[in-house]
Amino acid sequence: MRRRDRRRHYFFLAFALALFAFALAFASVALALSFAVTLSDFLLDFATVLAMGTSSSLGG
Repeated sequence: MRRRDRRRHYFFLAFALALFAFALAFASVALALSFAVTLSDFLLDFATVLAMGTSSSLGG
C-alpha cells in the first residue's frame, strides 16, 4: 500500500469512528431523556396517589 493510500485509509477510518461515536452519544442522550420523562411521569403519578390517599384519610 502506498503512503498516500494509507493516509486516505486512516482518514476514512477516523471519520467512520467519529461518526459512530456521534451516533452513540446521540442514542445515549435520547435514552437518558426517555428515562427521565418516564421517571418524572411515574413520580407525578405516585405523588397524585399519595395526595389522594392523604386527602381521603383526612376526610376530604
